[in-house]
Amino acid sequence: MTTGHLKTLAAAALLLATSAARADNNTGMPDGSHDVSFAVTAFDTPRSEGGKRRQVGVLPSFTGRWSSGIFAALGEVGMDLSDDPVLNWGPLLTYDLRQRRTDDPSDKGGLDVEGGGFIHYLWASDINFNSGVLYGGGANRTGIKLVGDVDLSLRLGPHASLTLSPGFELVNASYMKSSFGVTPTQSANDGLAPYATHAGLKNVFLNAGINWQLSNKWTMSTGVNTTRLVGSAGKSPLTQQRTTATEYLQFSYHY
Repeated sequence: MTTGHLKTLAAAALLLATSAARADNNTGMPDGSHDVSFAVTAFDTPRSEGGKRRQVGVLPSFTGRWSSGIFAALGEVGMDLSDDPVLNWGPLLTYDLRQRRTDDPSDKGGLDVEGGGFIHYLWASDINFNSGVLYGGGANRTGIKLVGDVDLSLRLGPHASLTLSPGFELVNASYMKSSFGVTPTQSANDGLAPYATHAGLKNVFLNAGINWQLSNKWTMSTGVNTTRLVGSAGKSPLTQQRTTATEYLQFSYHY
């Protein structure tokens, strides 16, 4: 497998991890304590937003949280500054490989780093509202993104649960233009019609996952993350298909 393919697989895994990661509440953790898990995830995912090309891979990941409020997962690092068991908030830093457009066939390296903050509200024991604002996204790395979703958890038995997470992403004009717009110069190079975009709703999504507690240490998770591009993103000539999905299977070990 080439270095470019490895970079693409890593980017896919980071996207998957970022879309599924949650800042766990550190309230009630003894001072100096931590909670750490290691996992291996197999996935099948699109190479870019709205693209038809796909990648399959297997990658390790790490998830941890500490009594200080710091948490980390593949694709993100943050800190929960709240002592409230219901409302969590704080700074968030996410990282991913360079965002590519569907008309970019290269496997160029480089990291996209987005910084901002998150808010999580536990409305009920099985309903959690989540939102976050991040800067640094899009193909030109100057985009602003607002993400909102709700986690609905259902028990399927003593050792299994189902989580449904519907949500949306709003982006600013810079994000939309750099990722889905077509300038006259790009039109001449790509043979696509010029296309102007505007800020607004970029996509809606539904993530569905099932967790099985295999033992005190081992957990198996599987699911599908489905995304539907809308607005300027959905109508862009760069969008080859408006609805895409990522499938994954994960085994995690609680250390």
